[in-house]
Amino acid sequence: MSTFLFLSRSNLCSADKSANILEIIPKEALAELGDISSELLKTAGLAEMNEKLKSF
Repeated sequence: MSTFLFLSRSNLCSADKSANILEIIPKEALAELGDISSELLKTAGLAEMNEKLKSF
C-alpha cells in the first residue's frame, strides 16, 4: 500500500507551535514507515543496537 503525503507551507509554518507535524500523517502511513525502518535496521544488522538505544 503506497501512501502519498502532501504538506502545504501553511501546515509547516503554522503560528500554532504546539501542533506536532506527525499528527497530520495518517496512522496507516506511520505504521508503514515504522515497518520500513524496522526492515532497514534488520537488513543492516542494526536492529539489536537500535533496541539498546531505545532503552536510554
